[in-house]
Amino acid sequence: MSLKDVAIIGGGVAGISASLVLADIGFAVHIIERDVQLGGHAVNFACKATDKCSKCLVCLADELVLKAFQHPKIKVLTGSEVTSFSGKSGNFELQISQAIGEESLFKELILKVGAVVIATGFMPFNAEEKKEYGYGKYKNVITALELEKDLRLTGKVLRPTDGAIPKKIAFFQCVGSRDESIGRGYCSKVCCPYALRLSKLIKSEIPESDVTIFYMDVQPAGKCFNKFRQECEELGIHFVRNLPSKVYGYVDSDFLRVKSLSGDKGEVVQNEFDLVVLSVGMSPQSDARFLADTFGVSLDRYGFFEGQGFRVNLSNVPGIFLAGACQGPKDIEESIVHGKAAAVEVARMLRV
Repeated sequence: MSLKDVAIIGGGVAGISASLVLADIGFAVHIIERDVQLGGHAVNFACKATDKCSKCLVCLADELVLKAFQHPKIKVLTGSEVTSFSGKSGNFELQISQAIGEESLFKELILKVGAVVIATGFMPFNAEEKKEYGYGKYKNVITALELEKDLRLTGKVLRPTDGAIPKKIAFFQCVGSRDESIGRGYCSKVCCPYALRLSKLIKSEIPESDVTIFYMDVQPAGKCFNKFRQECEELGIHFVRNLPSKVYGYVDSDFLRVKSLSGDKGEVVQNEFDLVVLSVGMSPQSDARFLADTFGVSLDRYGFFEGQGFRVNLSNVPGIFLAGACQGPKDIEESIVHGKAAAVEVARMLRV
């Protein structure tokens, strides 16, 4: 190891993207990932292509993971976490605890590096905090992330209670986003695009299904987003500009009642669905506070790592850089770009 080595904390798409740029330049890179695999959440997402590519970019995650393992300048440390940190810009020392095997054994490693990139990603919002929606109580209330995993593993949309194909499906938007009552006044940016892509995929796979998206505002993402929404409407996907107030049902029941206001008259109505999908937003990673205290890095009011003005890849500590959704909500494409930008900042500093 040399002081031109770089430590990347987090092996999601942002961390890997930063690693590949730095490794291609010639820096030795150490990816420190606490999970047993690389790729972050993205490796659990499903391809949402129907008759054509939906540009969800999920396919890039697997490609990035493969490139990281194959690159001779990148060393991957899975099952690993930073336990302590010392030094200054250009001369850092990190103590790493790495799990060995399946017997809860650990070994301690010391890394001496010139720079650190924090790329720890995000946590999905805990839907149980929105008790009125019945997540954790009613089996047929699931999160979009759970739907993604099922689609990736089985290629099917099934009702959890009995494994049947759902006929009436509701998506609730902004679950854990744009909600100051639970301390999350920010937009997570990814929820509208993935809900529309998932809805279109469901209509493609189950043409007879009735899909409704309940929303506060549909946030455009990309220049083709409005066209994509129009395609969803042409397929018969319903858009209701009103967030439901309550989900009712019986614990073992297959059907759910959704209470909301009608869009035209403002009257309270109840509609029956057999699957409710909660479009959960992004929350700060569970170890964000620990890492912030360890490295002396600032967090913003919501708990994400805080960039420095327009140079959002820079932390308040020289030599510590930020990449991806740990700095604020980002989709796959933006996380990749943000990771590459962090690598440029690192290279600029270390080559001085």
